[in-house]
Amino acid sequence: MKKRLIAAVLITAFSITACGKSTGEALEEIITATEEIMESDTVSEDEDVEISLEENEPAHAPAVMDDTKEDEALYEFNPHVFSARDAELWGEETKVAFFNFVDAIRNGEDTFECPNETVYYNVVGGRLINYYFPVASTLIKDGYYESTKYDNGVGLIPYDPDKESFLKEEKEFEEIITDILNDTVKPDYSEFEKALALYLYMTQNYTYDYDMYAEMYTTRGDEILTYRALKENQGICQELSGVYNYLLLQCGVESDVMTGDNPSLGEGHQWNYVNIGGTDYHIDPTFGLSLPYVCNGHTQLDFFLMTDEVRENRDGFPAESFGLCGRGDESREYFVFSATDDSYADLRWGYFLEMDTDNNIVTFCDYSDYETKEFKYSA
Repeated sequence: MKKRLIAAVLITAFSITACGKSTGEALEEIITATEEIMESDTVSEDEDVEISLEENEPAHAPAVMDDTKEDEALYEFNPHVFSARDAELWGEETKVAFFNFVDAIRNGEDTFECPNETVYYNVVGGRLINYYFPVASTLIKDGYYESTKYDNGVGLIPYDPDKESFLKEEKEFEEIITDILNDTVKPDYSEFEKALALYLYMTQNYTYDYDMYAEMYTTRGDEILTYRALKENQGICQELSGVYNYLLLQCGVESDVMTGDNPSLGEGHQWNYVNIGGTDYHIDPTFGLSLPYVCNGHTQLDFFLMTDEVRENRDGFPAESFGLCGRGDESREYFVFSATDDSYADLRWGYFLEMDTDNNIVTFCDYSDYETKEFKYSA
């Protein structure tokens, strides 16, 4: 009975919205219900259905990584990341100007080359900074309504606070990013391996910020930033998907942030739309967050490499509500969203145990029968 009850509790997690009021309540109910099951004296003591960790096995199991050798390649910070879809939506001029902006502020310059005022507003307006150079979100003022900051091909960089403080913070930001990458993934990993390793990193190192959700529509809406989540290791869906998106792009995996609406709950949500080997999939680091009383604290694989059908029928987000890059309906005019490959369906009812990158095998525990199984993935 305990095995069936725990599986039933897990299933309830599939339909919650991570950015809605129902999220906090639902997750608390999952934890409470699972604790009650685990402590219940109605389960026979001789019913061998619980899963226990091997001796000395950590409760939070990351992707298996060998110690980095001195002669192995290491990641270096890439200041020029920008998704292909966003480049199409915003235009090449904006992308180039944005890179000019990033280079300028990394060098402590006061201006950057920009072709016109509209592009200037695109660059410093906040959204592109949030996803493609997050450290500048809280340190660069929004110049959107101050047209005098652009003049004849040159855009002003409105530092806030002072430039010296920003440059110190910016260098620390670069170190944080490269440390995460070099501790989590290797440059020779495949796109699948990078996406999984970083998904595990997100789900094991971040928590959902219920306080931010409760205050997001009142006093703290302006604080919802990718950079905040990166610094505090907590956030809501907009922030967590932003962090995952940035890390994927840093290591060469094409990714965008995607939004969707759940009609039954009347709330929206944000996750990632990731391209692996030329094929698009949905990945949701917020729904995948590890819970201490679910799966022994291991990462659920249910929200990794999903199809449109799974996202709609199981999680309640119809494809007609999808929107990329913060552009909503406009993005559907540019792109046809088609995540139809279900090659990773076998992982959907399991939690992660180990990744063998030499033999291309993911070992997971199937929580429908609590058997350890292997999934062979393409190199």
